[in-house]
Amino acid sequence: MDCDFDSYEAETTRQIRAKSLAKEFALDFTLNNNDERFPEGGILFSGHSGTGKTHLAVSILKTLLKKGNKCLFVDFHDLLAEIRSSYDEISQFSELQILRPVLSCDVLILDDLGSQRMTEWMQDTVFHIVNIRYQQKRSLITTTNLALEPEKGSSKESLRERLGQKVVSRLYEMCAFIELDGTDHRMHRKESSDANRNRMEPDRT
Repeated sequence: MDCDFDSYEAETTRQIRAKSLAKEFALDFTLNNNDERFPEGGILFSGHSGTGKTHLAVSILKTLLKKGNKCLFVDFHDLLAEIRSSYDEISQFSELQILRPVLSCDVLILDDLGSQRMTEWMQDTVFHIVNIRYQQKRSLITTTNLALEPEKGSSKESLRERLGQKVVSRLYEMCAFIELDGTDHRMHRKESSDANRNRMEPDRT
């Protein structure tokens, strides 16, 4: 994934602040974190699609890997699908084998948390991951498109409603919350590309 701090183009005040905090976190990170700015030891990036949450999370990961930390990037949807497939009789992997690196790595980047509606076993699985890392004081960096708490007048589920009280309660203690805003970078790039392409096409009228 071609993401680093230099390639992240911050467009809003919140994005500038998020980039600065993420970079400071990555550069100053130690396994026995005693940074007064990040006493939680982790980060939760929230905001709608295309604002750079995953870009910043991957930028942190790359920095920490260079420092020798054992890090793992996991897509939330893919992880649940992989665990679900382990229940198949012909699967070569058990749920325990799938979760072992997720639970034991120094820093877990869990991308797009709460990206789908949750069944009871999904909620139990997420709680197990978060709780084990909480108990063992292992860092968690996660991203989500959802608001952390229910918003008045909104019909969209919040992270608390989707994951449950126990998970969000631990996230409050484990992660500094950084919210991003702005336009969808992916849509903006596509619109710019289409506009350039249209300008280059000859007029056939």
